[in-house]
Parts: sequence; structure tokens; C-alpha cells
Amino acid sequence: MDVRYYVQSVGLARHATVHVSVVDCLTGDSVIDNPIFRLGLKSIWDSTNTNDTHLESHIEHGLYEIDSAGTHNLKVLFGPHDAMDTPCRNLNSVAAQPTDVLLFSAHTHGFALGDSLPPTCSDSALAPNQYRIYGIGDGGLSPADQIRQYTDRTEYGVKAMYVIDKDSIYRGAGPAGLDTLKDGAGTPILDSRGRVQLSPTSDWRDSTHAFPRRQTSPNCSVY
Repeated sequence: MDVRYYVQSVGLARHATVHVSVVDCLTGDSVIDNPIFRLGLKSIWDSTNTNDTHLESHIEHGLYEIDSAGTHNLKVLFGPHDAMDTPCRNLNSVAAQPTDVLLFSAHTHGFALGDSLPPTCSDSALAPNQYRIYGIGDGGLSPADQIRQYTDRTEYGVKAMYVIDKDSIYRGAGPAGLDTLKDGAGTPILDSRGRVQLSPTSDWRDSTHAFPRRQTSPNCSVY
């Protein structure tokens, strides 16, 4: 199978055609096991720098899979030189052409469950020697991811969001809606920019499914 492969960065675009065959290490998920999507997952994971011992260097990357004129293409959006890209945030914004149909999105979390997150991952100041821990309780999609997924689905028709970390691949179908965060008096809570803060409705947890990155039979790794 020939795959048209797009890489887009800030002010830079490149494309190439590569040949891929049936994937190894099947998960049972038709999207993850699609050679086109699997190629993209490996590419964004390799670009996340997870082998670097400095967690600040584990930069999040993402992609959208698109169907362009009936041909499945990957549009992989890298922002390695963008100031907004951090270990916990990436600029993987929707950038399809009007003729493109957005299918699925994916992005990386360059950590294992229980890792201490770097300070750039915190929206508020922490006391000295305090850290936020990655993935406690759920792993995978964060509430912010769920909000983004809801917007992608309702505005652009994206079917599902995938998140990959050192342990698993997570698929989310997204919450049914968004709630406005309110204080004890019932007043909407605003962020530092004066915007109303939103949270995904509680059903989002029921829509998330995890697939192990590494399998024992056969002994293999998805990416």
C-alpha cells in the first residue's frame, strides 16, 4: 500500500510517498491497526524525544488522519519550533483543506503512568519540590483533551481522538457535551484571559478505551 505522507511545521511543508504493508502487533482496533495510521503514530512518538532523560524535552506532537478526495492521507502537524509546544501541549490544530474529510486525531504524552510531570505542565504555581503526577486514576486523555475532542467532533466531524504514552494507546469517543465550571455561588469561573472555563461532562470516562503498547503474544510493540 502506498501512503501519501505529509509533514507540516511552522512555515514548512514536505510530503513523500512510502510503501507500507500489513502491520505487526495487532490490537484489534481497526484504526490503530491501519498501516496508514500506525505509520503516523510511530512518527509522532519518535519525535517526542522520550529517550531524553530531561522530561522538559519530551515535546508533545500530534496528527490528523484525513481522507483527501477519497484517498486516505496522513497530515502530520509538527511544531518543534513553536513556543506553544511543551511536554503537555501541542499546536496540532485543524489544518485540512476544504476538500479534506477529517477522520481521526492522535497526539503523544511522552510519559509513563506515575511519572512526575515537568513544571511547564502545571497551569498554576506549585510549592518547591511539589510535582504533578501523570495519569493518576485514568492516564490517556486529559479533561483538556476531551474538550478539544468534543470541539473537533462537533465542528469538524473528527470521529475519535487517540493518545499514546509509554504504556498504552487510548481511544476516546468524547463527552456528550461540556459543562461550565462554577464556584460555590454558582458564578462561572474565568481563566487568566477572562474566558469561561469548561469541563467535559462526566460520561467521557465511559467512552475511553485503552490498548497496551507492548504485547507478549507475540512479543512486540505497537510503536
